[in-house]
Amino acid sequence: MKSILLIVFSIFILQPLFGKCGSALVVYPEITELDINGKIIFEGLGHGNYFEIFEKLDSNYSIYIRSGEHKVRLIKEELVKGQFLWTQVVFKLEEELIEGRVYELFVKNLSLEDHRFLNLTRRYANGKRGIIKWQAKKSPNSDKVESLNKIKDHQLKVIHYGCGPSVETVFKLSTPNKNPQYLIVEISEVNTGRTFKYYIIPKDNLLTVGHGMCSGPFRFKHNNSYKIRFGTKNEEDDIEWLDWRNCPNPWNFEKD
Repeated sequence: MKSILLIVFSIFILQPLFGKCGSALVVYPEITELDINGKIIFEGLGHGNYFEIFEKLDSNYSIYIRSGEHKVRLIKEELVKGQFLWTQVVFKLEEELIEGRVYELFVKNLSLEDHRFLNLTRRYANGKRGIIKWQAKKSPNSDKVESLNKIKDHQLKVIHYGCGPSVETVFKLSTPNKNPQYLIVEISEVNTGRTFKYYIIPKDNLLTVGHGMCSGPFRFKHNNSYKIRFGTKNEEDDIEWLDWRNCPNPWNFEKD
């Protein structure tokens, strides 16, 4: 009897700790403004068929933003698969937006199954719900690699949770008011030469590289060495890179 009670108790107590992390959709920019020639990024986090769904956008499923009669198609530019259950699709605008107009995001002909993961009536990242829309604005061109000035190593974090560890290297940007909306980050495993790329959106002037308890764009391996470089896209949509630099691996600095 005691054994049965112990098993039941364990199920109810431990289930929240070892449950699934779930999934979420984030659409960038999260702010209420969009540059008249800006990019829109969909990001699928965690367990979900996001890679397969994102492949269908702009082919099986039409995607556009609209303000009144002005409808602008979103053209799929790049599909990026992270190392640990994160996926992105990057869109460019087919034509320039009209400054000052408010544009709403639409995806048409979604299947019921895909609609479960691509419900555009929510903003998952900050918990707020509502229609996804932006006001078109002509922004100063800060998306130049020189505007990054100097990126500094800031913090290494390894935190052990019930479902797994969170392992992150955090960099600090030194130009708070001139940073691009997103950075293109590429990591190279020194011992294998394999490289992995992802679009990272800075938050609070910090750039976090690695993964959380359940998922993330990059995955550090024990005892491995890494290099990293940061880039932005110029007006011709070519990537301009800073030089490669050492990327501290948080596992190698974890205290026993």
